Amino acid sequence: MFDLTRLAFVARHRREEMELTMRKLEAITGVSKSQISRMEHGQAISAGNTFMMMEALDIRPEDMLSARASERLGKIRSLKREIASHETSSETKQLEVAE
Repeated sequence: MFDLTRLAFVARHRREEMELTMRKLEAITGVSKSQISRMEHGQAISAGNTFMMMEALDIRPEDMLSARASERLGKIRSLKREIASHETSSETKQLEVAE
């Protein structure tokens, strides 16, 4: 689901931009230096560690999705908006009837 190559590039770039060594990032996140290195080399690490790293480095999850996953996310968000719009419309009709 995540584009690991993109995530690796962005994570390393962001870490360096923030002037964080792997040791400092390890202290902040609790993610071991070896796991940070794995991530920065495009290897998968646990979801929890990935989340902690992305949070610490201000990386938005949706920016790291593969093209296919990003398309799926767009469809999900569109459907959610459609459902919310329908629910709002139904609530308005109920209020009109109650008045």
